[in-house]
Amino acid sequence: MKNNGKELELLINLIQKHIEPDAVVEHDIHLPVIGSASGRTRQCDIVITSGPKHRKTITIIEAQDRTSQVDINTFNGWLVKLDEIGAQHLICVSRLEYPESIKEKAISLGNKVKLINIKDADPSEIPISFLKSNFKYYNYQPSGIISPKITFTKAEAVSLGIFESINKFIETNKVDANSMIFSFDKHEFKSIYTLCQDSCENLSVNGSGSQILEFNMVDDPQLFFHIDGQFTRIGMRLEFNWTNEVIEYPVSIMSYEQQTDGSLAWIMEGKYDTPSGHLSFKVPLIKKENYHEIPGMIINMPLNNELILQIVKVDDVKK
Repeated sequence: MKNNGKELELLINLIQKHIEPDAVVEHDIHLPVIGSASGRTRQCDIVITSGPKHRKTITIIEAQDRTSQVDINTFNGWLVKLDEIGAQHLICVSRLEYPESIKEKAISLGNKVKLINIKDADPSEIPISFLKSNFKYYNYQPSGIISPKITFTKAEAVSLGIFESINKFIETNKVDANSMIFSFDKHEFKSIYTLCQDSCENLSVNGSGSQILEFNMVDDPQLFFHIDGQFTRIGMRLEFNWTNEVIEYPVSIMSYEQQTDGSLAWIMEGKYDTPSGHLSFKVPLIKKENYHEIPGMIINMPLNNELILQIVKVDDVKK
């Protein structure tokens, strides 16, 4: 996801859906301008609809993910939009502090406007102790993969109408390591790369080695090859070398803080240029009555990478 602004909007959408579970929360919505003869609309980053139909309340959220403050002209533009579409409330979200002119105007408008800052927070501010503020990236790389030797049952391939296709595929002796053409259950697809990665016994330490990966058509797990919309059982043997590098990065902790009301949520954010490419993630944490909830995450990562969120028991965290 290249557009950081849209990424922030998706994160806000995720947080608000769990802060207001009984409301309808929608992202990137165009609402009609009241009284417009031409049918003009205004784009809103987030629209929250709450209450019964005959007393519906509309709140719009406008977000700015820039390195500059929201200025008074932008803020006034949001207020004009609010009135044009007939919404009742405006929530403004920014990574930077609001200027005093906006704070004063927001206060003068009472409950009509809320200002939220996404600001850096100390990990100790999060009221739970099982989250570690670091992130481990496992750079697993198979190399020197010898083209796999694939065997199949001719009768099964003929009955499925794929004999010529699979035979031609094997004769070319070229299998793209990233092609998702294998499966164990006919639902989740695997590539040569992920099959090699899954076979590595310990991805949590630095290391290297060589390996033989072998599947036959009789013993479990049975491996299926997908071609022409059909699955057929195969046997496969391949040899490869591998290296694994464990790289640890710090994670930023941010507060989703509403002016005068304190933190409504916290966000764990990581942005890294890994050996495989750029990786970023945002994980919101929302406090409920007597527990905390992670409603989802926004992830942007290179191909063939996996992000694992691990919850560690309090007793297991070294103090």
